[in-house]
Amino acid sequence: MQQAPYQLPVNKLTTLSKNVVLPSTLNLVDLDFKHFGANQEAKQIIERWLKEVRLSQ
Repeated sequence: MQQAPYQLPVNKLTTLSKNVVLPSTLNLVDLDFKHFGANQEAKQIIERWLKEVRLSQ
């Protein structure tokens, strides 16, 4: 699987570079913002990250 950072233009009137990646060609994660953006869920995710990732270093 190829991974790379992508910069997408936000100005509709700009001239696109030949290297620009069209969003429709990207395989993006479908994120449920209503669920994962909720305060309680966000706190749980942060606490888990702190415990499993940050504090284990």
